[in-house]
Amino acid sequence: MNPKTILIFVRYENVYFRLSLGRKLKAQFPEARLVFATINHFAQQIILAAGEECFYVLHEIQKLSSNDLLEVEERVELEKEIYGALDASLNLIMLAERGRPSKGKKVELFLNQHLTVMHRFIGENTLTVHETWDSALYWISSGLTLARGGWNFGFISCGIPSNTVLGLRTPWTRWRLPEEAGRIPETVADMKKELGRPVSERMGYMNVGAAKKPTDWILYQSKVLRHNLIDSRHGAYYWGFKDYLPNFIGKAWRHTKRLLLPPKSTLKSAAEIQAISEKVVYFPLQMEPEASILAYSPWFQDQLEAIRITCQSMPQGYRLVVKENPKMAGSRPLSYYRKILSHPHVDIADIKIPTDVLLEKCVAVVAISGTATFEGRILGKTTLCFGRPPARKVCTDFDIAGEGQMQKWFDLLQQPAGPLSEEIFSDWKRSAFRARGSMFWQGAYRGLDASDENVDKYRDFILEVLNAPDFTTLDS
Repeated sequence: MNPKTILIFVRYENVYFRLSLGRKLKAQFPEARLVFATINHFAQQIILAAGEECFYVLHEIQKLSSNDLLEVEERVELEKEIYGALDASLNLIMLAERGRPSKGKKVELFLNQHLTVMHRFIGENTLTVHETWDSALYWISSGLTLARGGWNFGFISCGIPSNTVLGLRTPWTRWRLPEEAGRIPETVADMKKELGRPVSERMGYMNVGAAKKPTDWILYQSKVLRHNLIDSRHGAYYWGFKDYLPNFIGKAWRHTKRLLLPPKSTLKSAAEIQAISEKVVYFPLQMEPEASILAYSPWFQDQLEAIRITCQSMPQGYRLVVKENPKMAGSRPLSYYRKILSHPHVDIADIKIPTDVLLEKCVAVVAISGTATFEGRILGKTTLCFGRPPARKVCTDFDIAGEGQMQKWFDLLQQPAGPLSEEIFSDWKRSAFRARGSMFWQGAYRGLDASDENVDKYRDFILEVLNAPDFTTLDS
């Protein structure tokens, strides 16, 4: 299958990596048009300096007049295309956008602008590459790509198996390589042992490292800031200059609170976790806003409400233990934790307590989405997921708004889930490949690994899929 257009989305953190990937794909399909798209001026300048075509989305949006925008009837037809490909309406897409404007009318204009630009650009048989669905731009582009007979690849870093990359077709469906043949040899038993390793060793995105010299960090951030201000002048929706000072003050205040006012906890040590006499249900809080909630659980996103529902579904003799995400420490108001503790049979574990202690102690893991549910299944625990993440079929139950019935969780919590089958795990591995998929400091630059060895692994995955396209559905 030969694409007519190779469309590569770039950000400043992955521009060198994506430039190399685009050229390697072009070498495989010399008749295809190679074009890069970005909302970062910094990335555009690097691509243009390399002699490649780069589509600066913000500039294209600025050039639109009111007469250029799609009429309601046209948007309705495009929504049918996108919904048929992604199972996502345009309103859902906008509500999953972290940087959307604050007023409804501006949100509608924002949607129409992005839809107009990408509708003009994406034709038949396009091969599109981007990261996870944390931007409406990626949702719209992937929907149009698939609806018009193309191939869409969203790559995300994955910790199960350790240090792998997952190739997604949509937020909820995975590309599958031909039957796994030793590409990733680990079994479920191997993964149980892997969970004993530090998280930073298993998940690349937890091991970013640091710049070699403080001046490297300052120079890099200054460059990014300068280009982000250019983006702001072109209408960027999350790099406005007015946001910098409040964001800086907010980060400084959160850091101070993290030191002086750590999240409220009722369980201070691993020994206290082990001493709990009731059956423990573990609820790990996730970062917000983040694609792991916005994209993978579009119909249910409120973690406080999830805790309330889980609590009312628990039988007597069970205790819910909630643990804050370390990266969110200091970000939520203390009232957030008071609301959690207002429920019966609920505790909050100190963020310093290792996750593996909670996973070993618990009989079940409940979350909106997130890796902890997969880790729980590796250990044979019951795992209940409110959303529909890529690993949803691994879970005991998932997607309560779309498929599940919350009342049955009362029974599921009391039934041993049994071990995760090798068949399900093997199917998962068909969508993963060993590569470096997260940013890290490389001298004076923070970004993805652009070495030939790493880029070739992504190219090979894409080519294998194109040779024999196979993917999961919402039911598989």
